[in-house]
Amino acid sequence: MQIKYSIKDLERLSGIKAHTIRIWEQRYHLLAPDRGGRNIRSYSNNELKKLLNVNFLNQCGYKISDIAALTDEELKEKLSSITKNNFNESSDYINMLIIAMIEVDEDKFNQVVSDCVSKHGFEYCVDKIIFPFLRKIGIMWIAGDVNPAQEHFISHLIRQKIIVQIDILKSPSSEMACKHILYLPEGEWHELSLLYYTYLIKKTGVRYLYLGQSVPFDDIKIIVEQVKPKTIITIITTPLLEVSLSEYITKVAQLIPNGKLLISGFQIHKEKISLSENVNTFSDSKDFYSFIEDNQ
Repeated sequence: MQIKYSIKDLERLSGIKAHTIRIWEQRYHLLAPDRGGRNIRSYSNNELKKLLNVNFLNQCGYKISDIAALTDEELKEKLSSITKNNFNESSDYINMLIIAMIEVDEDKFNQVVSDCVSKHGFEYCVDKIIFPFLRKIGIMWIAGDVNPAQEHFISHLIRQKIIVQIDILKSPSSEMACKHILYLPEGEWHELSLLYYTYLIKKTGVRYLYLGQSVPFDDIKIIVEQVKPKTIITIITTPLLEVSLSEYITKVAQLIPNGKLLISGFQIHKEKISLSENVNTFSDSKDFYSFIEDNQ
């Protein structure tokens, strides 16, 4: 089924005011929306991609009148030449990642990420580009503007990039005691943030154990008793099914009475719950890395 966007959707996804979109459409014929009942505009994926591309060229200094004169092939060639060398703003990277996702274009995704990493470094790319991009497509998902295949495609590519960076880092000595356990609770599958925090931990040179997605509490309990880590790290994005959030946090914290439970995620920041002394929350990678460095 073809996704259709209203002009308000285009405004929200592109950052271009609806008034400006109408002017570009009427004066330069940049877009050709369908007209439904009561003459209401609706736009296709192709219209959204073109708008993002036009906006990118405009931000690079090209006049709208000149862009409008380009054929589709000329527009594509112009974008290809510019994107190799002229990314300057985070929004440019994010818009190009959205286009790569919509077009299901792995080469374009790799080009954008490689350019950002080479100019700014991997951590900048994740913190300033990939995480904001994921937040934006989260909004698109809620609005029905992203289909599951597109979301899975882009998440898989991001996951690959993070795992490669983890593998590049030197492994801690096997003689060290395991200091951190990282996992996601049962039913939780959103692991990109946890993978990135694993990268940050490995960068410090300490040993850790990454258990991954959807780990039952009883299994965590067995591993903690066996490994005896200093810190348990988890992220809760989706609602828990079996117990309340407060009860779950209490149970996990009790597994490590002499250590720390470090926890984050949408559910943690949404609900106001009392936490025991050995529970710390964090909101972003800066908070996380600061905690890890302070508790070496």
